[in-house]
Parts: sequence; C-alpha cells; structure tokens
Amino acid sequence: MARPAHPDTLFHLEPEDDSTRAAVLRHPRNAPFISTSSEGKPAVEIGYHVCSRPCGGQVLARLGSDTDLILPGKTISKIHIAFEVHPVTHAILISVRTTNRKSVQVSPWGFRQDGEFRQLVLIPGTRYKIVVGDQNYARPFRFSIRWRLDLPAPAVQLAVDGGFKAAEARGRPNYLNTDDPTKLEIGSYYVTRLPSGVVGNCVRFAELGNRLGAGTYGQVYQSIDIDSSLYIAAKVVEPNGEREIQNLHREIKTLQELSHPNIIEFLGYAGFDPTDQDQHRQKVHIYMPLRDGSLRKLRDSDDVDQDQKMAALNNMTYQMLCALDYLSSKGLCHRDVKPDNILFDINEDQTFKFQLADFGLAKHQAHAQTMCGTKIYSAPEVHSGNYGLPTYKQSPKMDVWSLYVTMLTMMPEANFHEETLVHSPYPTTLAFVRHNVAILTPGFSPMARENPDLRASAAQMLVKIYGGKGLTTQRRRVRDIPPEALELTPAITGPSTPTVPATGYDIAQQQSTMPSTSYYYGLAAAPSAESSQLPVRRPVDADMVPSVMAARERELERERERWSNLRSRQGPDPMDIDDL
Repeated sequence: MARPAHPDTLFHLEPEDDSTRAAVLRHPRNAPFISTSSEGKPAVEIGYHVCSRPCGGQVLARLGSDTDLILPGKTISKIHIAFEVHPVTHAILISVRTTNRKSVQVSPWGFRQDGEFRQLVLIPGTRYKIVVGDQNYARPFRFSIRWRLDLPAPAVQLAVDGGFKAAEARGRPNYLNTDDPTKLEIGSYYVTRLPSGVVGNCVRFAELGNRLGAGTYGQVYQSIDIDSSLYIAAKVVEPNGEREIQNLHREIKTLQELSHPNIIEFLGYAGFDPTDQDQHRQKVHIYMPLRDGSLRKLRDSDDVDQDQKMAALNNMTYQMLCALDYLSSKGLCHRDVKPDNILFDINEDQTFKFQLADFGLAKHQAHAQTMCGTKIYSAPEVHSGNYGLPTYKQSPKMDVWSLYVTMLTMMPEANFHEETLVHSPYPTTLAFVRHNVAILTPGFSPMARENPDLRASAAQMLVKIYGGKGLTTQRRRVRDIPPEALELTPAITGPSTPTVPATGYDIAQQQSTMPSTSYYYGLAAAPSAESSQLPVRRPVDADMVPSVMAARERELERERERWSNLRSRQGPDPMDIDDL
C-alpha cells in the first residue's frame, strides 16, 4: 500500500490504465514520489518537493524520459511536460516542453488550436485528464489530476504562494530566465492578438479571483486567463429579463467594433448565446485588460499628491476628449462617463494612460432616448421636460457634459460634495456646474453649456484647446464653437428647486477662495493662447435692474440673428447627422 502524501503535495497524477500504472508507478526513480491520492489509489505527487534541481519558484515538477519524474518511452522527450507556477499571478500551469505540441492533450479546455499556445492554467478543484505521447507510434500515458481533499482552492493558492516564496529563497540558477514579464510585455501579448483573424476571442475563459467592483450591470473581478496565465479583468453578468439580455448583447457588439487607444480593449466573452431562450439563467463573462485603477481611486488616494493629480487631470481631459471624439465619429453615446468608468495605467515613464470602460449603457445616438447614467454626471438633456428644463435630443455631446463634471470632481476648489449631490434633486447639480464653470474653467466652459445644440463637441474642444491633436473627426468637418452669448440659462422650476447656499455651494463664499489665474485647471501644463486670455466669468447679479436686462436681451437677439445668418450661408452642419 502506498504511503500518505508528502505535506508539500498540491495534487496527484493518477494513472488511468494498466500500462501507465506499470510504466510509471514501478519505475525506481519515481518511487520517492508515489503516495495515496484523494481517491485512495497510488499516484505520482506534484509539488515543490519533487523538482530535482534548484529551479526557483516557477517549476513544480517536470516529466520526461530523463528528468524529475520518468515517463519511459521512445517518443518521450527528455523533458516532455512541466507543471509550473506563473511568476506574477502564481497560477498553476501545465506547459508543453517537447517540440511536438500535439503529443500532449488536456481536457477540459485543452490547448488553444488557433495559435501556438503551449500552456494551460489548471484551476484547483477541476478534474483534468492528461494524455502524453504520440498515439501513432506507441501507447500514450494517461493520467487524471486528483487535487488533495484537505486543500480547498483557497488553501491550494496559499500553499503555492508559500512554496513559491520558499523556492525563490533557495536561489535561482543562472541558466534560468528569471525576468518576470513587464506590464509592457503583458499588454503586448493581447494587443498583438486583437487584430488577428487567426485568433478568435483573445480570452476563452478565466479563473475568477478577487472582486474589484461593480459595473453598470454585474460585478468585476481580477481574473487569470487560462491560456496566458496573466491577470485580466472579468465582468460577470447574470442577465435578468429580456431587457438586460439586449443590453448585454449591445455591450458586447459595441466593444467588438471599437478600437482606440483610450477605450478599453475587448478580449472576449464566455457564456453568452443570444439564441438561447434561457440566457437569463446563465452567467456571462466579459473580458478586458486589468488596469491599475479608476479615476475615482486616483482622486481619492492619499498616496498621490495634488501636483500628480493635476497632471493626471491634464492627461485625462485630453485622452477622454480623444475617446469621445472617436465614439462621436461612429455616432455612439457612452451615456455613463464618470470617474468609476475611466481607468488608468501608470506608464514606465510615470505618465498616465486613461481608458474609457463600461459600455453597458452605450447606444447609437439615433436610439438614445431613455434615462440613463449616474445622475450627478448626466447632462441636462437626460432630464428633458423635468425641473423646467427644455426638451433636447440626446447626442454624443451628453458625454462631453459628463466629462466636464468629472473634471470638476478633480478640483479641490470646486468643493465637490458627492453625498450632497447624490441625495439632492438634479437642479442642485446644475447649480454646482453653473457656478464652477464661471470661476474655475473659463477655457472649458463650452463643454458645460446646457443647450446641447450650443455645447462644444469633443472634436471642437480638441481643436480649441489642443490644436486638433488627437482628432478622429476630419479637421475640415469641425465647425467653430457657437458664441457663448447665444445661450440663455433656463430658469429651474418646480418644488424641488434647491436653495444653493443650503447645499454647501455658497457662491459668495467660493468667490473669496478663487484659485490664482496662474494655475489653469485642465491645461496647467501648456494653456493655449486663446484659452489663457479668456476672462474669468462672474455669476450674473440676480438683482440686475430691468433696463439692463432688456439691453442684454437685445444684444443676445442680435447675436443669435448673426449666428443664424452665418449658419445659413455655411449650409448644414456636417457634425449633425439629423441635418444631413
């Protein structure tokens, strides 16, 4: 009878047929590693104690004709397969070391056939079957993986973590490649596969790990790609009803069609079949790259100083305008731009790269009509007809408004109180935006116009502030931003109209704490000549005498007429699909 398992054993390779048992279990070099599996049968141990050479933490055991564990046979290479641990994710892998990749078969999942994939992540608790050897020339070796019953999946991971650390402490030999994959290498692994017609979904399936947060629909988890063994993010959605199935289908279809450096890459999905009548009972995984965090995390971090946050604000504003212009060029509205949905990575040169994520609410502008998004970041047209607001069509410009509010949340002088705004009616948010656009960001004020017909598009802001850099829209199709005098701020009505000072946005108090004009928000690095010369706007005196109000109204009417004549001479606006 076989002895009990060594305490460092993670799992057993249990022979499946008599020929495998005879060849493997009776070989004298395998004898020290034969013990009783969780099924009560003699089997081969796999763990950090098996490797005969100081291979560091990346190797558990190797199998072949002349290595740690012996597989006697003429078609078996010196090292045919290896059980390894990924240096970053600590995922357990089976890796093919022989040149004949097809001589190793694993189920379930198996190695990918649409590329030169030679490894597979082994998920603790899953029963795998492994076949080793060329079946055309000799009888292959057949094994089942038996995980230790006293080591549930979390305990297996703890054992791997501890074993990896101990093996690393014993030292690595010079002949091993000890370089861990860098963030750049990990990113290039997926980016080089995105446009390929050979590879299907970049990610077939992933093992879920720690929960990272929640998206519009579903939860987001740190996960491990079973093919690459790299960390990715997996959004897990369990559709409940026909509407959520349609939203999920739209999100997947939208992500598949997008390709822009400032929009999160789509790596694939699993578990979704739009023809399945019982789809609402299934859990669907949507796979994306794992980023360092969200803009909210960056904003709220005590480990990042204010100068770094302002540098991030500069980068974020430009990069998100680029992303929104790209979406607008496709007629798409994201409809939920906010700090939680803007992800970032810190590059090797310590600069920030931002990407827009979570397209669960994205729609083509022709179909964007419903209430959507997060209230405090939503544009006035989302609330058309309420609070005395005019009725406007939803368009990609709604995302420009949301980006502007997101910018304000990064500015301490804006006195952004999220809890106050979340629990207050929408007019409170309007009061917050109206005040801050007047004193903090004059150069970006066209983004915060309440009339979307007069609001600047992302393309117009890229031209105004950044000289057209980063445009997707053709430069010749970008019209000038309408004059500010064309917009009259509508009065907010209804019983829910707030008293602004009561919400913490006391205009007089904030005027006394206006930032120095030497620090220009959103453009601190290099303000353009046009934006830096704009005067700081002051709030309009609510007690302005009637004669002055009448004169102002006449001036605005003349400006509207001039702009209308200009538009009639220029023809239809190429940026306005409805006018074509």
